Amino acid sequence: MSVDDARGTLEGIFRDTHYDDPSEEFVEGMLAPWDSQAAIISLSCNAIGTNTSHTTETDTSEVTTRRRHP
Repeated sequence: MSVDDARGTLEGIFRDTHYDDPSEEFVEGMLAPWDSQAAIISLSCNAIGTNTSHTTETDTSEVTTRRRHP
C-alpha cells in the first residue's frame, strides 16, 4: 500500500467516524505520523500483530507458571 493510499484510507476513517465534523487541524494531526513508507509498514505490522493477538485462542487451563515469591 502506498503512503497516499494509506493516508487516504486513514483520512476517510478520521472524517467519517468522528462524532461531528472534524477540523482540518484534527485530521492533519491524526495523519501526521503516517507520512512515510516506513510508517505505513509499521502500521501494517502493528495491525497484523494486534489481529493475531486477538484471534489466537489460549487455553488458560494449559498454562503453567511458577509463582514468584517476594
